[in-house]
Amino acid sequence: MATQRLEAIFHTTLTPATADLISRYAEVDESGFITKYQIINEEVITALKKAAVTLSDELLYGEQLSEHWERKSPCEGCESAPECTMTCRRKHSFDKEVYGGLLCGSLPCSYLAYEDENGEKNKVCFKVRFRAEEGLTFYRPVEESPEGVKFVGSKVVVINGRGVSLRPWSMALYRFFVRHPEGVPLVTLYTDHRKEFAKIYESVVRSDTKSARLKALLKNANGIQRTLNNKLSELNVELRAQGVAPDFMVTSEGPRTYHQIYCIEHLRGAQSEK
Repeated sequence: MATQRLEAIFHTTLTPATADLISRYAEVDESGFITKYQIINEEVITALKKAAVTLSDELLYGEQLSEHWERKSPCEGCESAPECTMTCRRKHSFDKEVYGGLLCGSLPCSYLAYEDENGEKNKVCFKVRFRAEEGLTFYRPVEESPEGVKFVGSKVVVINGRGVSLRPWSMALYRFFVRHPEGVPLVTLYTDHRKEFAKIYESVVRSDTKSARLKALLKNANGIQRTLNNKLSELNVELRAQGVAPDFMVTSEGPRTYHQIYCIEHLRGAQSEK
C-alpha cells in the first residue's frame, strides 16, 4: 500500500574549493545525486553532521539514527592527530568508509521501526544532490500512503491533509490498521499479530516498562479484550475531536465483537479498487 517519496531535509552551500573537488571527483546519477565520492574533507563532514541533527529532529514514527553516527574516528585521543590530520591514512580510510558511505547512501543514516521482508533492519539512506552553484541538498525517503495517511512523528499522523495528534495507544492502533487496510478481526491483535502489534507499541512509547506491561497483557485474553475495546473507542474519540472524517476511523461493519473485521474504511475501499 505504501509508497515513498524523497523529502529535502537539509541544504548547505559550499566553499568554491570543496565545490570544485566534488565537481571533479564525484560520480553522480542523472538526477544529480552523488553515488560515489572519496575525497571527504572537514566541510563535507560538517555538512553531514548538520544533516544528522536535522534528521534527529524530524525522525519518523519509531525511527532511530543508525549506529554509524556514533562511530569514533581512530584519531580521537591520538596525541599526534593535530600534526598528521592531513596525512593520516587511518583517518582518511575512516572518513571514506563512514562519511563517504553516509553521503553516497551505501550506509544507512537511520532505521525505521519495522524489519524488512527478510527480517533485517529497515534501512533509510540519504540521497544527496550536488549542484556546484547551489551546494549539497540532503534528501531522505518518506513513507506516504497514496490514500492520504502519512506518519510524520511518534505522536502525529497526517490524515487527508490534516495533522492529528494521538496518544501512544491510539497511535499504535492506528498504525496497525494502516498496515492492514484489508481489515482484521480485533482478536488477531493478541493472537496472530501479537508480535507485530507489540513491536509497533514499543516503537511508539519507547519505554521498556510500558512495553513489558503490554506483552504481559497480550497473554491475558480477558484483560486485553477489554483494553482493546476501550482503547479503540478512545482512538475514534481522538480522531473525531480533531475533525477526522468517519471513513478514516477504525470501525467494524457489524456488531462490535472480537471476531468482527475492523478496518479503516477509506483505505480498505481504496485497496479494493486497485
